[in-house]
Amino acid sequence: SGAALGFLCGLLESAMLSRYVGSYLVTRTIVGFVVGSMEERIVLNNPFVAILITATGTLFVEGSFFLFAPQPNVGRWMMQMLREALYNGTISIPIYLVMRRFTQLGDSS
Repeated sequence: SGAALGFLCGLLESAMLSRYVGSYLVTRTIVGFVVGSMEERIVLNNPFVAILITATGTLFVEGSFFLFAPQPNVGRWMMQMLREALYNGTISIPIYLVMRRFTQLGDSS
């Protein structure tokens, strides 16, 4: 399911940008598979684990995208990648809390 969601995210992102379609599809599918398989092996009852997985997943997907489609200004690209990882890590906190709440509601019924 992680690979399928990664593929859909890559398809959506490449449709919005209309550039590097194959690179977006491949990198997002690979990272979706890796993160999805981590769900079975890592206990996600800690918000710091969710932040760490989100931030490192962002760095991994952007780093692998750079291998498929190198960007001309590497320094600016790296700064943008770090800002994106920080943003995604920060936004994962409320998403994690909401998702944990929904799973607790599902377990109690």
